Amino acid sequence: LTGASADAARASAARRSSSTDLPIFWRALWKGFWWGVWGALAGALVGVLVWWADVPAPGFGESLALQVASWAMYVHVAAAICGLYAGIGGMGDAWELSSQRTPGPVDIGVRVPARDIDRVARILRDRGASSVSGAAEAALSGGASAGS
Repeated sequence: LTGASADAARASAARRSSSTDLPIFWRALWKGFWWGVWGALAGALVGVLVWWADVPAPGFGESLALQVASWAMYVHVAAAICGLYAGIGGMGDAWELSSQRTPGPVDIGVRVPARDIDRVARILRDRGASSVSGAAEAALSGGASAGS
């Protein structure tokens, strides 16, 4: 497509995607970082256990420092990669909908255990929900109870 309206649409999409992708990027980065930290600690523990079990490692000899450092580095990298994938992979449909403002009302479905219906309905109303309907409304009015 060409023309002024197509150019305006492309510019608008570029602005929206950069502002909505940033929180997703930081979420994935932080998950990767913390998984990497815990991976390094776990790898160091593996290195100590391998050294303590007297398992020979080619090129390392009997060096505790080399065993700990090597295992910590290997497990750190593997865990950080897994953390990055977990940060991105767990998003599902939220990747497309994150932080997007909508010009009108939005329907949101919430499933909660029956014991929490009153509390959740109250929270939704306190946060500005224009209406709460369905099983929550029935439970609040003393009607049928909702399942989990």
